[in-house]
Amino acid sequence: MLALAAAARAWWEAGRPDGWSLEQHLADPAAGCSDSAQERALAVTVAQWVRPGN
Repeated sequence: MLALAAAARAWWEAGRPDGWSLEQHLADPAAGCSDSAQERALAVTVAQWVRPGN
């Protein structure tokens, strides 16, 4: 499971818009995603996992 979580985080970080900080990406986790509902949902889930305090 940890490998899956690490791969999802790497995917999410790779999609971060150029020049954006982690804080900006956490505020809009689906930025850089396609219009796919599944992709956007994955991005939101990864951001919830990455967010400090979780």
